Amino acid sequence: MNVVHYKVVSGKLYVLEKAWGDWQRNVTEEMLQFQDAGFTMPSYTVWQRALGPTQLSTYRACLNKRYPADKRKSVVFWRGSTTDTVHGSFNKDNYLKVFRILLHQFARNHTDILDVRIANPLNCDAFVKEQINDTGALIGFEAFNQHCAILDVDGNGWSDRFGQMVHFNTPILKLASNHTGFFEHLMAPNVAIDQFSKDLSDLPEKARQLIADCQTGGSNSRARKLARSMQAISQMLMDHVGIAEAFAYTLHTYKNLSSWTFDSSLTGFKQVNRACCSEARVPKAFADAVTAKVAGGATASPAVGRRSLAAQR
Repeated sequence: MNVVHYKVVSGKLYVLEKAWGDWQRNVTEEMLQFQDAGFTMPSYTVWQRALGPTQLSTYRACLNKRYPADKRKSVVFWRGSTTDTVHGSFNKDNYLKVFRILLHQFARNHTDILDVRIANPLNCDAFVKEQINDTGALIGFEAFNQHCAILDVDGNGWSDRFGQMVHFNTPILKLASNHTGFFEHLMAPNVAIDQFSKDLSDLPEKARQLIADCQTGGSNSRARKLARSMQAISQMLMDHVGIAEAFAYTLHTYKNLSSWTFDSSLTGFKQVNRACCSEARVPKAFADAVTAKVAGGATASPAVGRRSLAAQR
């Protein structure tokens, strides 16, 4: 793990001159431009994939038109690699302890309701590859919405893709896990998502319920209500403004809880170029406006931060 040291002195952002440079640092410095606000630390990829309020509304409308509920394939769908929260490589001695491999094998017995397969046998030896040689074809991530429901499971840690799937118009059947992203407490089980247990005992029943809703339930079915609730939450809290506020809230909360004495010396530090927003998908006009505002030293108060930023989109 690379730790990058920053300081904010007189409203200006500085980084250690010898700090390691990579795309994660670039994303962090973009989020550090927003000094007011949300919740806990956003991940790099959530910021990169986030959209503005207007963009997100348009994307949601496009998904609803492209993937109507009555045109779905009657299965619960998942594709992924052989990543795991414990093991980094997979062999004869440990492969049956790997949840994703067990899930792949379990789904073989329920192909009528589960199109759930490993697509990329990553870091597997020849023996393990032979055990999971019926891999599934990769499809575009958005095309997951062609199915009645989408399965979501842990990878190396929390599910990184879940931060993007919350914008989908498809109900998510998610593994109940303590490996959670910064926002997942907002997505309540049976309100915004459905969950299944790690022992897989309830997975077939949960899958059948979601498929039945998809086939015959109509717009007021439980499955459609889950998807609408999830989208409503993402629309309110998971756009660019919400992500920036979440990051700023984390920094302010941490500062208020810390008893460390701040060292304002800038020896060995250099000022960060605070231009916005090369790592995020925002309109150029918005990026230019934020860059000009930050360069001028202006900051919004927490009470008006969302309104003032949203108005520029």
